[in-house]
Amino acid sequence: MIILELYLILFLVAFTLHNVEEFIWLPKWFKQYKSLERKEFGVSVIFVTLLSYIAVFLYLSHPSNPYFTFIVVGFLGGMILNVFLPHALESIRTKSYMPGLATGVFFLLPANGYALYKFINSGVSIFHVCIASLIVGISLILIILLIFKVGRVFLNSNTSDSDDIPIK
Repeated sequence: MIILELYLILFLVAFTLHNVEEFIWLPKWFKQYKSLERKEFGVSVIFVTLLSYIAVFLYLSHPSNPYFTFIVVGFLGGMILNVFLPHALESIRTKSYMPGLATGVFFLLPANGYALYKFINSGVSIFHVCIASLIVGISLILIILLIFKVGRVFLNSNTSDSDDIPIK
């Protein structure tokens, strides 16, 4: 179990590095194709990273809890999927480097792959890994999109007109 714990910690480090790379370079890259504000992206990256830490902490505190196992396995598999969709696919499609691909390939794939291997060796079925990866991966995408939408509302509502309230 100690090896799995080590790889879950490595996942958190890899995921944090991946999200830092995305936070620094992805908004500029993304503006070439769609609009993305650094503030709303930053909030979503921090929120999703925090969720991963909470999930791993809960699993490590209660390793026999099937819900925490499902969520952690889903995070691991979901981030492996994230390396290929969108990072690798968009890099190929746009013929440019999509930020997050390098940390995904060099950090997330090995750490997450080995952690999932340890989960499967401990009795988690491959079907369970696939379902958890899809459900958690899609949920994270929906959470990020929701944060983008909420962020746009707040960013647009912070622009105030000076003649709304007269100052005396």
